[in-house]
Amino acid sequence: MATERATGWPAHGDSAVNQPEFGQRLKARRTALRMSQRQLAGNFVTPSYISLLEAGARVPTLDVVVYLARTMDTPLEELLGEEVLKLTVPEEPRKTQLFAQVLARSASDVGDHQQARQFLQQALDAAKADGSQERILEIGLELQDVLRALGDHDGRLALLEELVDLPLTQTTPELQVVIRTDLAAVQRDVGQLRDARRTAHLALNQLSHPGITGTSEHVRLLGVIISVLCEAGEFEQVDPLITEMLDVAQRLNWPGFVGRAHWVASMAYAQMGRPAQAYEHFAQARSVLAFPTMPLIDWLRFCRSAASVLLDIGDDLETANQWLQDAETTSRMLNIPAESATVALLRARYEVAVGDLDSALRRYAELTVEDSPLVGLDLMSGYLGHGNALRQAGDNTRAIEVLRRAVDVCERSGLYQLASQVWRQIDELKNVGG
Repeated sequence: MATERATGWPAHGDSAVNQPEFGQRLKARRTALRMSQRQLAGNFVTPSYISLLEAGARVPTLDVVVYLARTMDTPLEELLGEEVLKLTVPEEPRKTQLFAQVLARSASDVGDHQQARQFLQQALDAAKADGSQERILEIGLELQDVLRALGDHDGRLALLEELVDLPLTQTTPELQVVIRTDLAAVQRDVGQLRDARRTAHLALNQLSHPGITGTSEHVRLLGVIISVLCEAGEFEQVDPLITEMLDVAQRLNWPGFVGRAHWVASMAYAQMGRPAQAYEHFAQARSVLAFPTMPLIDWLRFCRSAASVLLDIGDDLETANQWLQDAETTSRMLNIPAESATVALLRARYEVAVGDLDSALRRYAELTVEDSPLVGLDLMSGYLGHGNALRQAGDNTRAIEVLRRAVDVCERSGLYQLASQVWRQIDELKNVGG
């Protein structure tokens, strides 16, 4: 049931909404759209609350303003007034930057990450103009989380490369670990495995600094290193790193980090071809991690990883399909093209596993076009999966063509062992054709 929200901005003193001007703009926009107060209220607030807002008798909270703007498809600048959002109060730059951050968090809370990105970019530009490295780092790290939710790998990569080069980062070991961990993760995602390995090991060198070892950042960094090594096929160092990661997570005794450590271990063991251990850690991750306690984007990635691990194991396709269906449902809710493409790639892999080659081939063909929505390692996986499906369908000529594209991605990513394996597959197909 809808409830009315408290008035005023939380924890920021004076209200940033001017009444009755806000109410007048709200009513004018609603009337222009021919919406009733009940239609605008939806299940978020009550119609009487909309009436009070329009009359100037109430000051809305940030979440209400964001909801109203989205419902009426109206820019927040138009609803709040240009002067509020352009950060043009020179005598109070920090307050206006903070206000933009609060607006961004409210936008993210209702799933509008694009709007959150605009607010944070605005605040970051203002912080750069002020020359405050602390504010640049604070806002930049918040912005990179939003870019991660949007699946904007290129934007996130450029931002983190900028943050890691700041003098304040270079002289602060703790910041180096945090930012280099994130940077290594996005370098991995776009297929820059050599850079990811180097970045992660630079961060690893800082772990001996007091106050870093044994923290959640220690767990995160080890998780990224493990995933990079597995993607590169360098499994020799992975077992001791998994043991260390799990030990640190257990000592932290934070259920979320314990669950994520088991999640990483499950994916690593699946890639290493050790299904029993992969399933054991997957079961432990599933027992700790649950949708209500995770951001939606993380839940999507967990569902996707669960399906992938079960497909790697290969003996429980029905459960793999259930996780895949959960990933598809969550992907539709988030509506992030890059994430939707990755889920579609997993669906194609499932279709190959159950013998539905025709459907898998159609899906792979859509995902491996020249302007594919996939990037980095996902694109490489798409080429490999497509080539495998074509081989099973008996179309060796096209399979060779697609696998050569996979080799190109492998070599650009520094995956030379995998490239050699794919070349052997190509030679085998040539011999069959001959």
